[in-house]
Amino acid sequence: MCVPRLLELWPAIVASENFDATFDGLEWNLKFFVGAIAMDLVGVVVYFDKKSANDYGFVVHHVAIIYVWSTLLLKGFGHSFALVAMACEITQPFIGANWFMER
Repeated sequence: MCVPRLLELWPAIVASENFDATFDGLEWNLKFFVGAIAMDLVGVVVYFDKKSANDYGFVVHHVAIIYVWSTLLLKGFGHSFALVAMACEITQPFIGANWFMER
């Protein structure tokens, strides 16, 4: 979902000279991303295994993402960072599937 938007905005992101740049229409993508991460966190919490260090890492990772993205949404800055970071999360469905298959 964010990859087409990232490709569309890439020239503007590269041309932007500050971290505080914002882009029209991107808030929906940020809200969708926070919601997807929150739903993934629910799955991690429901199937949490105290013996697995990976589960603790997943919880910390998801809580940190929700905190950072909520800050970006509420304060209205860092859209350049957000787009690139969301593109890095493109592998998340595969990691989530692997996590469930290990159970």
